[in-house]
Amino acid sequence: MRTTQLFILLVILAALVACGGDSSPACADGEAGCACRVDDTCADGLACDLATRQCETTREVALPALDPAARACEILLADDGARVVTARFDGSVTGESIRQAPRTALAFHANEDRAIASSAVRAVLAGAGGMTVARTRCFDRDGRALAGR
Repeated sequence: MRTTQLFILLVILAALVACGGDSSPACADGEAGCACRVDDTCADGLACDLATRQCETTREVALPALDPAARACEILLADDGARVVTARFDGSVTGESIRQAPRTALAFHANEDRAIASSAVRAVLAGAGGMTVARTRCFDRDGRALAGR
């Protein structure tokens, strides 16, 4: 084979290798297993792991049952393998969550004078493992602290 033909063959092979690379779709920022968006957010149902800057799936976990007399509570959650990302509150309660790793504080109250269902407040976790309820302080309809943990 002549040198010119060999050179042309090598150029064609190099072009085929360069163009035929990975056929999988590109990883879009904010999607599962991909980089977080520039504002550290991800698509719905995902959370940004700030250590790796990768989006990961989340799951919701109900809190332990509360005293039926409770109308408002403050709960401190601690990461225990998983990372508590936030909390979700259903329509029967109004609440907020604040995270300062490795803990997340929740404060919420019943919208009506009724017991707070355990499903009314759900912790959103990312990663393997779970969470620990480090401290709970609840109050009755008159604002008196209930005996608790």
